[in-house]
Amino acid sequence: MGYGNSWTTKDEIMKYWTFARLESLLQNMRIWEDDPFFNLVQEPIYNLLNYQKMRIVNKTKRFPKDGLYVITSHGTVAQLFDNVVALAMGLCVEEVDKNIIRWQKVECYRHLRALSAKLVTPPLTAADNFIFNQESFDTFYGLE
Repeated sequence: MGYGNSWTTKDEIMKYWTFARLESLLQNMRIWEDDPFFNLVQEPIYNLLNYQKMRIVNKTKRFPKDGLYVITSHGTVAQLFDNVVALAMGLCVEEVDKNIIRWQKVECYRHLRALSAKLVTPPLTAADNFIFNQESFDTFYGLE
């Protein structure tokens, strides 16, 4: 666990994850939840496809006064992203059976709800490994 200008990372996560703000991701998730299939080639599916393999950043409720941020992503989040994105990409194919599309929509919503729930309430055990302050994190990763 690290504070200030230092923090720990796990090698298996660092291999393929990049950073994005939780607020931005959840905003797109809400758009997707409202009407995800109204336009398969533009927003919001296009945005969701660009969110593959992210490291999600969120403030932890455990240190609200310090304004510390926590990396909450892990294998479960990665798998849920993959499930949603794979289903969304399948829906973008024009020549798909209507029964398959209906099933994909149901599954897509199911994974989307699970993913949203996981992001809103990050697991505390995973959060212990990734604690840092906003300023040092934003500076290091160029998120200012």
